[in-house]
Amino acid sequence: MKRIIFFLMLTISISLYGYAQQTNTGGATQLLAGQWSIEKANDWYAKQAWIVGCNFVPSTAINDVEIWQDETFDLETINREFGLARAWEIHSVRMFLDYVV
Repeated sequence: MKRIIFFLMLTISISLYGYAQQTNTGGATQLLAGQWSIEKANDWYAKQAWIVGCNFVPSTAINDVEIWQDETFDLETINREFGLARAWEIHSVRMFLDYVV
């Protein structure tokens, strides 16, 4: 527990140091070679479609481990449900590969 608190405090300190460095320069930051400006990044993002997605576990699996088991892997159901996602215009799907698998 002490290690977790230490790393959390270290992360916060580093973040605050970076913020202080940015505000000391008046908010201006130097761009690296090839790095977009904030305005260019915001313009690009404004032109992107809204991300519509979901976490996926097939209806025939009871958890994220059972998806990948040889006995319960059901490609037909997965394809059917991905087809439904496509029909509903869901274009981002996340599946979990559990460390147990």
